[in-house]
Amino acid sequence: MNNPAQISTYIKEQQKMALAGVRGHQPLQALLSFCASMEHLCSVAQPFLNYINLSAIITATAQLWTTARAKSSFQPSANMAGFDLKQFYSSILLQLEPMLPDVGAQAVSNILWSSAKLGLNPDAFVPGMTDALAATMLQLTKDKAGCQPNAQQCANFLWAFASMGHQPADKGLIDAVCQHFVRLIKHRDVSKRPNAQSAANLLWALASLGHQPADKGLVDAVSECFVRLIKHHDVSKQPNAQEAANLIWALASLGHQRADKGLIDAVCEHFVRLVKHHDISKRPNAQGAANVIWALGELNHEPPDGAASAILERLSVLCGLPRQAPNAQELSNTLLACAVLHLKVKDHVSLALVDGLLRLDRAHCSDQTYCNAAWSLAVLDKLCVDLFSLILGRLRPLSTEPAHNALPKQGLHQLYQALDFLQPLSTAAAQQLQEMMTRLGPRPLPDKRSAAYLCTSKHLCAALEQLGLAFTANVPLSGYWADAVLQPQDGVAAPVVLVPESYSGRFSNQEKRLTGRAVFRRALLAKQGKLVLIPEQELSRSLGDLADYIQQQVEDVTGDSLKPYIMS
Repeated sequence: MNNPAQISTYIKEQQKMALAGVRGHQPLQALLSFCASMEHLCSVAQPFLNYINLSAIITATAQLWTTARAKSSFQPSANMAGFDLKQFYSSILLQLEPMLPDVGAQAVSNILWSSAKLGLNPDAFVPGMTDALAATMLQLTKDKAGCQPNAQQCANFLWAFASMGHQPADKGLIDAVCQHFVRLIKHRDVSKRPNAQSAANLLWALASLGHQPADKGLVDAVSECFVRLIKHHDVSKQPNAQEAANLIWALASLGHQRADKGLIDAVCEHFVRLVKHHDISKRPNAQGAANVIWALGELNHEPPDGAASAILERLSVLCGLPRQAPNAQELSNTLLACAVLHLKVKDHVSLALVDGLLRLDRAHCSDQTYCNAAWSLAVLDKLCVDLFSLILGRLRPLSTEPAHNALPKQGLHQLYQALDFLQPLSTAAAQQLQEMMTRLGPRPLPDKRSAAYLCTSKHLCAALEQLGLAFTANVPLSGYWADAVLQPQDGVAAPVVLVPESYSGRFSNQEKRLTGRAVFRRALLAKQGKLVLIPEQELSRSLGDLADYIQQQVEDVTGDSLKPYIMS
């Protein structure tokens, strides 16, 4: 073989034969045979290899490697039967290095995509190569001679950077590629517009890189393109379950709140159709289902009717399938999202999720997954003493070693709030749980409040003073700050807890409905006494008007006058 065209044909033929072997009963032999043939090719045809050939070798290796990994019975490693993947990969890159000035968009995209699939970063083998490939892609986005990258190449390029965890040296690179992608969305030639996979991968990559695009309209433009594909008359062009999950996960991870809430509903409804698809292979896996529920929780977006229950049913089924069951993080995220969304979770679903978590080896679960589960079950009114004891038993006790071994503050907050939810308890149960909690750490104080918050709190306390009421200011209760607690002077009346109420605890698409966090906050504070919620706008009133408002609210909740709370 002495010309690049012949070499390309040979690589394709070898890959085709290897793919059949990898999918068959001898995946290891097929992989080793392919790599050996490529090593031989590189040694005998080195003078005739061009960057297209070398890129094709790396891409074929990655595709075979990925196919092999998908087989549960076989997991390839970097060193198999004497074959060293890293050495093989490095030798290809070294041959490719002098050809970098000529590399096109397809090769750049393929090399980086393949490297990410193999879990290897070119920089580790040829220093500076990853950013050199990135610089080439940046120039190609500005090319006027028709060599610009297409939508899939842009998406794969950014996906690779995100998968490798590599932040490009040129901070303008990501925005430049994104701007080019948006131009393709609007391209007059429909065939050049992104498909669902490219749209989802691009947003997934931005979210994974933690990059907020400079173009504020980018996320909306890509999302709208995705929804148009959901409605496409050609079913083959509609997004699959993973693409739908990746897109909505990316929106949540980017903290993107759209004015048009219908877009998220459209993606959810499409996802649910796939959950119920007659072809089992098209139904979402555990990661996809968990990511959609988690994303809705992060966005405070109430799901369309029936959507959440269908997704949760899917997860409960997967919990019973060993090779498809959700992992600890997916179970924890799902329970947490159910709590935030204040979903009505069926008993068999919550039992499947919790049982799935408790069945997992302790080494595969973080402390936070258990804390999330306990708190979520409390919010969902699914927690009982026995279950709480089981969860606490999985947690590591407070150690005499350095503080990093202790539970994080957030986790302790959640556990103590779960304990408060279970009150009142029998003396024996209360003692048992309190001892277990004490082993894990003391109850932490709520987070410090802002200066603006403290200012409005002082205004409220001044109104209480004007009314002559006996109170304690800034009281920590069940992990929250109460601005004031009215203390009864007659020893009979119940305390009155006064707290501000903001709109941040409401659904983004249903402003009249409270999220699970807001409902749980009210429920825990109400256990401490009569609860008076003061809307934020009321706190901006004059002192006299605020005092009149508080008096009316206190009298309404106590059904009596202020007399029991007047300072003696």
